Amino acid sequence: MRFECSACQTVYKISDERLTHPVTKAVCKKCGATMLIKKDAATAETDPVSGQAATAPDYEDTRPQSDLPTVLSMAKQSQAPRDYLAIGVVTLALIILVAAGILASAGFYKAVLQPLKSITGFLNSYSEAQTGSAGQPAGKKLSPQKRTTKTKQHMRAGNKHYKAKRYHKARKEYSRAITMNPQNATAFFWRGRTFLKTKNHDKAIADFKKAVSLKPDYRSAYDNLGWLYLKRGEYAQSLNYLNKSIELKPNNGWAYHTRAKIHFTNGDKAQALNDAEKACQTGYKEGCRRLEQYGK
Repeated sequence: MRFECSACQTVYKISDERLTHPVTKAVCKKCGATMLIKKDAATAETDPVSGQAATAPDYEDTRPQSDLPTVLSMAKQSQAPRDYLAIGVVTLALIILVAAGILASAGFYKAVLQPLKSITGFLNSYSEAQTGSAGQPAGKKLSPQKRTTKTKQHMRAGNKHYKAKRYHKARKEYSRAITMNPQNATAFFWRGRTFLKTKNHDKAIADFKKAVSLKPDYRSAYDNLGWLYLKRGEYAQSLNYLNKSIELKPNNGWAYHTRAKIHFTNGDKAQALNDAEKACQTGYKEGCRRLEQYGK
């Protein structure tokens, strides 16, 4: 049996003998997502929430695991030597400046002027050493390997917040992951989900579009775009994204069901029945109910 991870679309194979329960839990080796494999369907995602109104595709059961070691403690250890050095330099500079002020007040201007210039030059050099040419802290200039590690840490922290429905905090972590790696389509997708959950649909659309621009076969992002444009009443746009999703995953019952709703709203009952039937054939129960409704 073949199935795919709905978070990153990685395809796996598993023998039917290993599926001893109706639903088997597994973890995607590529993205770390928790997958629920249904015994009677080649899918590793849960169905969207059922309901008469169209519902947003829900990927909360396919979030990567959130077993992240404490990032703050790691950051503090690496920054401690640099922090102590900075404190020492600033303290020394202040002592010298105070002494210079006392000497200047006593009339020793020439004796004070040259040391002050030297101190100023030293402090400027130290400041430049602590910042890169772009004005960013030197500590932010990470190697590609460290950037990859940091990206994963921010993603896991974001997933942990998302799981707890702390969407604003999750968004911050996904944004940090994007800063570490602007080509990370998964980070844009999950940040888009936080915007969708907080009903900021414009920003959600922008992030999902960015995700598919970076990963053109990101089927989950097309599902979300299809639903968001349906909510806006922009049916042509919604159909475009749903069609792309079905092209990538022909047994996408949710997409067929949602597309059937649009066809029915547009007055195309024949096409609505056809899509509802296909949704039902995939095992998507809401599609079967929709088929019965449209067939009356």
